[in-house]
Amino acid sequence: MKHSVDHILTTHAGSLPRPAELLELLKSGDSTAFEQGTNAERLRSAVSEIVRRQVALGIDVIDDGEYGKPSFVSYINERLGGYEVHTRAGPRNQWLSSREGRAFPEFYAQTHPASTHTHMICTGPITYKGHAPLKRDIENLKAALKGVEVEDVFMPAISPSNIEDWQKNAYYKSQEEYVFAIAEAMREEYQAIVDAGFLVQIDDPRLVTYYIIHPEASIQDCRNGLSCASRR
Repeated sequence: MKHSVDHILTTHAGSLPRPAELLELLKSGDSTAFEQGTNAERLRSAVSEIVRRQVALGIDVIDDGEYGKPSFVSYINERLGGYEVHTRAGPRNQWLSSREGRAFPEFYAQTHPASTHTHMICTGPITYKGHAPLKRDIENLKAALKGVEVEDVFMPAISPSNIEDWQKNAYYKSQEEYVFAIAEAMREEYQAIVDAGFLVQIDDPRLVTYYIIHPEASIQDCRNGLSCASRR
């Protein structure tokens, strides 16, 4: 990562608002939607547009807006093997039952493709199978960088702890073994991003969202749970 020399380098969290056409594709629920003809071309052009938008706004360290992913959580459903659909996972929009959802039910009742996830459950050895969409995202970002000058480039990837929280374990003997298996599989994605010449941003909002997502937990419960997670 580059250090600031003459000004403070600016960046952002990763995900950026999608164009309406991409949102429509996400609503279809088809995980291969971006692979098909004009859709693939539109995704590539959208990545190019958001890269240039970031540069125009003066952002120093930019990314692809995560445009190739339905959301920073659910994109992993098509990239890890060893999982199947969890039919007893409860509501697909976990925010509906969160503290915020209970406080503002009208707002969180609105459906959005990025907030309705199909929950998976681990039923076998975890493997990484997302090489094709990962390669597509890397190539789209590289193409978008042609002709623009930036200080650095990053690509976000979900953290093992977030996968553990969203996708439950029914195979590994312990949560520690489960987390390490996730991390070993995700290493392929992290390494590919680094090998492409980008910074890898391991996106882990669990520290700030755990209390919100789990209204049944007290503050002490959250402190205990996050303390255990940090020691894994």
